Amino acid sequence: MENQSRFDWARLQTWVQLDPQWQVLEMVGDESIVGPDFASFGTQVTMVYPTAEKARTAEKSAAEQGFTNISIDILDPGNLPYRDGSFDLLICRHMTHMLPDVETWLAGAVRILLPGGFLIFMDSISTGSHLRGKKGRQLREAEHYLNAFARLRDPHHKDLLSKKSWEELLDGAGFEIQHIETRPIIVEFDTWANSVPLTNNDRLRLRVMLLQAPEKVLEVLTPQFTGDRIQFRLPEITILARSASNME
Repeated sequence: MENQSRFDWARLQTWVQLDPQWQVLEMVGDESIVGPDFASFGTQVTMVYPTAEKARTAEKSAAEQGFTNISIDILDPGNLPYRDGSFDLLICRHMTHMLPDVETWLAGAVRILLPGGFLIFMDSISTGSHLRGKKGRQLREAEHYLNAFARLRDPHHKDLLSKKSWEELLDGAGFEIQHIETRPIIVEFDTWANSVPLTNNDRLRLRVMLLQAPEKVLEVLTPQFTGDRIQFRLPEITILARSASNME
């Protein structure tokens, strides 16, 4: 089974009425990008990469495809040094869990978007629970376990937020949610582990954490072991939100 964590271009067009005159900003958090799709549509696209190496690869790819309406920036993911009202649409995938301060980033997102501009993002989420008693405690323990699992793979990984937390943060930042969906994505352990530098010991520890996970964690990840092959699921959220400022 393949990891289905990606924006579907056709479905995205059903969410918003795209305009070729738009200015689009894509914060690139993984290998799956939609900037070229927007560029093919005619929009001006700015793609932000965290490293010079990835930016050079993107520039080469854009040139090979003949795009003249794609520009590449190299920025820290938490930095949005653009003028107020610069963009009609901001897209980010699998990047928000790296941010040191999500509230500050969302405030910056509102600022650089035009009034009524759109934010689309996708990222993994935590289980989250406001329940009390044994079940609530178990869910919170599962949340801590999942965050420790993610940080062992990548020490830069911040705590994942729940669906409810995202809804509250977006509302507080001045966004109005237009569409929201959650679903599990299927992850191949080797592909997931190989995408970052890992020691053999840490790779082994990650496998052990899957094997010895508590019941509530197993309910979330549902790992499947086939010989040396491991697949598991990560809960993911996709949100389309619109800046509420002067929104028509």
